[in-house]
Amino acid sequence: MSRRYLFSLYLAGALACGGDPTAPPHVAAPPEVALADMEPAVARLLTARRAAVLAAPRSAAAWAAYGAALDAHQLLVEAEEALAVAVALDPAGFAHAFEHALVGALLGRDSDEVLRRYERALALRPDEAIARARYGDALLDAGRPAEALAAFEGALALAPEDPRTALQRGRTLIALERAPEAVAALGALAAAHPNSREVHGALAEALRSAGEVARAADLTARLAGLEERPLAHRDPWRAAVLELTATAAARYQRATRAAARDDFATAERELAALAAERPSEPRFVCELAALEVRQRRSAAAAARLERLLQDPLANAADYPPAHALLGQLHVELGRPREGLAHLARASALLAARGAAPDVASLHAEGSALGQLGRWPEAADAFAAAAASAPAPAEYHLLAGLALCEAGLFDEARAALARGRALEPRHALVATLASRVAR
Repeated sequence: MSRRYLFSLYLAGALACGGDPTAPPHVAAPPEVALADMEPAVARLLTARRAAVLAAPRSAAAWAAYGAALDAHQLLVEAEEALAVAVALDPAGFAHAFEHALVGALLGRDSDEVLRRYERALALRPDEAIARARYGDALLDAGRPAEALAAFEGALALAPEDPRTALQRGRTLIALERAPEAVAALGALAAAHPNSREVHGALAEALRSAGEVARAADLTARLAGLEERPLAHRDPWRAAVLELTATAAARYQRATRAAARDDFATAERELAALAAERPSEPRFVCELAALEVRQRRSAAAAARLERLLQDPLANAADYPPAHALLGQLHVELGRPREGLAHLARASALLAARGAAPDVASLHAEGSALGQLGRWPEAADAFAAAAASAPAPAEYHLLAGLALCEAGLFDEARAALARGRALEPRHALVATLASRVAR
């Protein structure tokens, strides 16, 4: 447990127990974050919110607003600190008590601590459906399914339209070995969400638990064709936090931070919103495609980029990254001619701007030329990649293999020597050495 986290708990407890109201502000100094690499609009927002806390250090509203801004930009540790102080200064405030609990859950804090936070929030608003639902999530994570079921059913009585709560109730019924009820509940949810992989996967699990193995296997076989995007709670409080700073810069900040921790659902949601808000800026669609590639959805990414390049409003025809990524994807998907056409277009656009293709594009170009049997050209592309790659050994060796295919064995031996000198144990060294020794 970090010293910063322990300090925030100590500080919150001290304030709640009636600390000296005249204590100097530095006793509760608001957390600082590194702003240098942030979008300027986000940095300005966080700076302003922190300044408001420094100006009124005993204002729960100022601490809560700063915590919400930190939370909205994935700065969760710092958000937790600020929200802990807001809760201590204003124990009757539901919004920051609820957010403090949710941030603790997102950070994976001790389950008993997270449950205590949710219970504090629920004591303030027992009829808040989403608080009950989030409390149920925490109970289920803590291995207390009977209590979780009561929480989910209480939430659904207040807000029956929340699909995530209904899904969690079904999963809880499975955990409680009430499989027939789980099958009925999840079957109804699957009918309402026919394209949700998450819902149908839970239904398949319920069917297996109920002994309906054949139906479960049939449903499991169809999961790959369904949407990966998980169902979300209908949480107006969370939406208010995220929309609090819903500028393009803030959305992009959230997307990049979410992508960095492999939270693809959040990253895709934010980038899709940006693409919709700014249809003439193709970079957001390109980044959505790149996220799909990271999730091994290359065909979907290629289709997205094809639509982008055909959209007259997108201004993407002369956007090098769109052509470069689409070219790489075509090569990966076994369409070398289409790939080379887009890679050539990207290269020409970059050359007009005094720039050169990146290593990934040169690698794809070499691969495409190899697929087409144009080995000398493939060797040239791999050699160009070696000239700019941070770890060039592999590209020297690939160039050597291409030269072997072209029958240029002296040049291949030279490429082997360059690659072997950099990485003598690279897996391709032995392969290329055996080829040139023939």
